[in-house]
Amino acid sequence: MQRCTCGILAVCLLLLAGASSAVQYMVGESLRVTATSAILREDPWQGSRVLATLDEYDHLVFLGEYTVEPTTVTLRGQRVTAPFLQVRTNSGLVGWIFGGLVDIDDDTSLLRGKVRLVGEGATRAQVTELYGRDQVLHDRRMTSTRTRELLDRLGTDEAWEFYYFREGEGVAFGFVDNRVAAVSVRQDVTNDDGEVTTFWRSVAGYLSRPLRPECHQIPSPASCFDYLR
Repeated sequence: MQRCTCGILAVCLLLLAGASSAVQYMVGESLRVTATSAILREDPWQGSRVLATLDEYDHLVFLGEYTVEPTTVTLRGQRVTAPFLQVRTNSGLVGWIFGGLVDIDDDTSLLRGKVRLVGEGATRAQVTELYGRDQVLHDRRMTSTRTRELLDRLGTDEAWEFYYFREGEGVAFGFVDNRVAAVSVRQDVTNDDGEVTTFWRSVAGYLSRPLRPECHQIPSPASCFDYLR
């Protein structure tokens, strides 16, 4: 398979299927895995020896080489065409990853982009397509206090929760008649003793501004007058 190498200061234009314009990766660019899991291979083709299985949000560095001939694979039910990219993991492992499984790491949460795409009225299949199948099920048959509090918040009898370990964030979808009826975003804060406090917010609140734990107190300070929970 033919490869292309970018100069140290050059920009590689990687034309990804479905994109309206080229995605630009510079040598040394920080990337993040955007799929629930991704395979790092020894060589740039499907079937090459597996070096590692990467998780969503794992950090990678683009090393400047990519395949000239793109590869087409099926991801979450859709055909995606992209080149293989040579990358380095945080542990120093160098290998090749399919370009449709990564994106530029702009130091923002990938969850922030996802919650804009699936909301009230979405089907279970649409949620699964975007978030995968690694969810925690909550329903009224369970006796857990946490489950009951979450379902009360959503106002439903069943919910799926997806948890993202990067920055302690997650999202929960409440279902009625197999469609999303409510969505809440989870944000965890860990103190110096390792104790975790969970805050649930509306999608609008989560997207509007960073978490302010003091604004979740009752009563909240006067400075929280324009803060959306």
